[in-house]
Amino acid sequence: MRIDHLRYFADAADLQSIKLAAEKNCMSPQGISRAIHNVEEAIGAPLFVRNANSVLLTRRGHDLLPYARRVVADYDLLLAQNRQRPQDTAQKRIEAYCCTFFFVMGLLPLLRQGLRGLSLPPPEPPIIQMHTAPIVTTLINQPPPPGGGDDSDIQRVGLLLFFDTSTEQNQALQDSLHSHGIAYRPYLRYHDVVLATPQAFTAAGLAPGDPVGRQALTKLPVVSSSGEQRVALEHYLGSPADTCIEDIGTRLQIIREGRGGILVPPFSQAASDESLEARDLRTPYGVEMGIAAHPEVFDEPFVLSLLTTLNAHFRPLAANGLCRLL
Repeated sequence: MRIDHLRYFADAADLQSIKLAAEKNCMSPQGISRAIHNVEEAIGAPLFVRNANSVLLTRRGHDLLPYARRVVADYDLLLAQNRQRPQDTAQKRIEAYCCTFFFVMGLLPLLRQGLRGLSLPPPEPPIIQMHTAPIVTTLINQPPPPGGGDDSDIQRVGLLLFFDTSTEQNQALQDSLHSHGIAYRPYLRYHDVVLATPQAFTAAGLAPGDPVGRQALTKLPVVSSSGEQRVALEHYLGSPADTCIEDIGTRLQIIREGRGGILVPPFSQAASDESLEARDLRTPYGVEMGIAAHPEVFDEPFVLSLLTTLNAHFRPLAANGLCRLL
């Protein structure tokens, strides 16, 4: 979900007119309508009742509007602050380390959008995929800012994922960050759901609408990725995972053929696939995504920009109950 699309939605809501919103943003009414349609697709519900000469908010539109206004205001404030300190920002070398969650969920463009909003000089800051434990190791091995050497001028931020099924490992990683002077700040929580064809759920012995228990998971079976998701699944089942495939496209192909299921966040794009069905776990576990960096780095414009961009995407989802922002 793009910040400019939320801006156009808020303008149309305030002005009660697509045409006036288009004039305000120097766009065509068709362009405003397309942007609003993209937001409606992401939300999964219409946001306006359209009349001949005006638009009125639906209930879901009323729910979304304060979130949209807050995201747009945060973004405008961030840009204003960044314009006041361009020289200081340009001196920073930035690296973002992301858990596989962002890549599997197709959220990489969001992170790039957040960095591009800063108008940093080339080259574009790298966004590097790793599992959570290696990200922690990378952050720990970075000298604290500011420093004298080349490597100490690099500002690193990690986007981490912690499954409730691995509490001891989670605590050990967070304690390690803390002992090295690195701050960890939780960002959101959600519960995984099971995604499979209706026929696969039936073959696993489940009636329509039944939540999925551990025994049914083994009958599906669940196709996992490697890394933290595999560890979480094995802790949850109390047994080794049957199949681990890193590529999300291959995993989706397997479940579309009715040969298994996967665990995904409820706001995953895959969960909206009409040929598949998303069901809750009988005993759900939580997943927490958070951000880790040296405390000074959290005040840098690039971190604020990332947060603003993430908020634009996740606040509407939180309003729909699909996750909880922390």
